[in-house]
Amino acid sequence: MQLCWAHFKRDFIKISERSGVSQQIGTALLEQQEKLWFYRFLYVIFGKISLKALPQLDLRF
Repeated sequence: MQLCWAHFKRDFIKISERSGVSQQIGTALLEQQEKLWFYRFLYVIFGKISLKALPQLDLRF
């Protein structure tokens, strides 16, 4: 089964456009997604971090 990050991002945006707690959750999901892709970018493009280090990164806010 393949997952499409573009679809996830679209869904996260829709959730963040709601009101109340849903908005907070959607915004948090978008921020986490951006961090994930930033660290992935560092790994793939620049080789700045190793695969072993990925699980130990602090992706929390």
